[in-house]
Amino acid sequence: MLAALGSVDRHAFLWVVHHRISLINPFFKLLTYLATGGTLWVVLALILARRTQRPLVPIELLVWGADGIASLLKVVTDRPRPFVSIPDVSVLIAHPSSGSFPSAHATTAFAGAALLGWPWPRGRIAFAALAILIAFSRVYLGVHYPSDVLGGAAIGAAFAAAVIATVQRTRFRDRFARLRRIGTA
Repeated sequence: MLAALGSVDRHAFLWVVHHRISLINPFFKLLTYLATGGTLWVVLALILARRTQRPLVPIELLVWGADGIASLLKVVTDRPRPFVSIPDVSVLIAHPSSGSFPSAHATTAFAGAALLGWPWPRGRIAFAALAILIAFSRVYLGVHYPSDVLGGAAIGAAFAAAVIATVQRTRFRDRFARLRRIGTA
């Protein structure tokens, strides 16, 4: 079963790499560069908070937390990058030295998209589209298998969902505690 999944992963990776369109190569290079370490999501959060005058959830800490989880999992899984496992594969950016699974770019992208979509629901579709493009860029550029970005996306989304649920539960408890104090006064 795992061999079959690995074969599908490898074939999907090679299909993407062999069907690149040179005209859009610079776009994906720039996108992956801007998204490194979740920087793009932090900048977007700062811009949106300033424009809308809404209080900012410490998005930088949360995105960097998701990045830390991905980095830890890379060490644990130690999956070789596609350019290590597949001879003569064309890579369009510098060869990362870390493991391949999960994609930290995909992890921070999906965590960032979900976390920004929570206070700014009008932007959810745009945030999700941006996260998908960032995740795809990693396969397109030749540094990740599709399963690496799918795993990273799932981890980032799950991390964001856990953060949002925790914050909402805390807010509910705070409101309930205030109501109880008012009711007993």
